[in-house]
Amino acid sequence: MAKLPDARGEVEEVRRRLRSMSNPAAARLARAALRSPLSFHGVIPPQVRALAREIARRHRRDRTLDGLLLTARALWKSRWHEERSTAIHMVAALVRRLDHDDWAEFKGWLRAVRSPDHCDGIAIDLLGSLVKRDRSWCRVLKHWTLSENIWERRASAMGVLLRTRQMGDVEAAFYICESLMRDKSPQVREAVVAVLTEAWTADSRLTREFLERWRGKGAPALLKELVLPG
Repeated sequence: MAKLPDARGEVEEVRRRLRSMSNPAAARLARAALRSPLSFHGVIPPQVRALAREIARRHRRDRTLDGLLLTARALWKSRWHEERSTAIHMVAALVRRLDHDDWAEFKGWLRAVRSPDHCDGIAIDLLGSLVKRDRSWCRVLKHWTLSENIWERRASAMGVLLRTRQMGDVEAAFYICESLMRDKSPQVREAVVAVLTEAWTADSRLTREFLERWRGKGAPALLKELVLPG
């Protein structure tokens, strides 16, 4: 059996390579744009994704994802934004190997989210892949719409985006979004708009009917933000 890569060594490698690509000016811009309390190296997302995929490829032949998750967990605990991004992209590179037992792991990651890009990476690329395979996870996401944590509420919407986009399951989108239509958080409303835009692309008739019902109930802030494709 092949020897598992050393997690501590991989973490140090990721940190060293991100530092070598750092750009202070880009770091200031990224922190201002994301309004995150985390520290930034200023490494552009394509470089972060490429590094994450390279590390993940070392684990393709591993019998389990334990080795990859050890590295990813350590990076997710970092105070550096790009190290956390690397953790998400590493797991996303082997997302087909996730199963229902991994859900609790990534729900736990949501509690440490500090920016929308990390919330969406977890909700769409990781949890969303499980939702796409098994619609019953939508019932769990429905409970998240009631959370006091804005990132869990945002994740509840983003968690159905892949299913809506790739499978045309607009009913899943409506099921989640109906609980968030009056949400006062801009971060949550942004996610609802994104999912309903995907629903419109998949089935404009049903989405129009859903929105017309809400025009009567009143969701003015969100409906004003919703610009649908022509």
